[in-house]
Amino acid sequence: MNLHFTIFPKRIQKEPYFLRESTVKLNRVDNNRVKSQFIFKPSFNHIALILGLDKSEVDRVRKIKQRLPDHKLIGIARWIIAPVESNQSALCYLFICEDNVAYLSAPEMVFTNDTISIDSTTRRSVYKTTYNLTSPDTKYGYINLRFHSEYKLVTKRRGPSKIKKLSEGEPSSDYASLLAENEALRKEVERLKKQNNAE
Repeated sequence: MNLHFTIFPKRIQKEPYFLRESTVKLNRVDNNRVKSQFIFKPSFNHIALILGLDKSEVDRVRKIKQRLPDHKLIGIARWIIAPVESNQSALCYLFICEDNVAYLSAPEMVFTNDTISIDSTTRRSVYKTTYNLTSPDTKYGYINLRFHSEYKLVTKRRGPSKIKKLSEGEPSSDYASLLAENEALRKEVERLKKQNNAE
């Protein structure tokens, strides 16, 4: 995935990183070609409260987080990227961790001055990347996180599949096999209970 960006967060006295004010700039793209809405907080619940997001999105982010490797999380960003010349947009989640590691949940995207494209499906993958953290000139100065251009795929695309929905009341073959397996296990438990009581 070809995405280059830098975050400019503001360091404050009580928070060692950038948990309040942050702006993001897509590198290699003119500012007037892309709109970007970026909000970064220590937890996604805080973001959901501010933006009034529904529970389904909170659950989605929680599931993504559970699948990530074990790194100490600094904070999460909800990031919407929208090219001005098209009606496409990408909803991304950026998990910034200690040890200069970050994970980006996003659709496949390319952002350069020559090409701007976003995969039209709602399915997304999780990519691992790293960032460089600069030192501020003063105690309250600005720092920046420049993200490397290499993104290593962590999890394959997830999201709504194109499989035709089953009619209501019609169980899928997988579901039916699970029901049958569950029933067989239940009968085996009952048999063992009776055998145990007889002894």
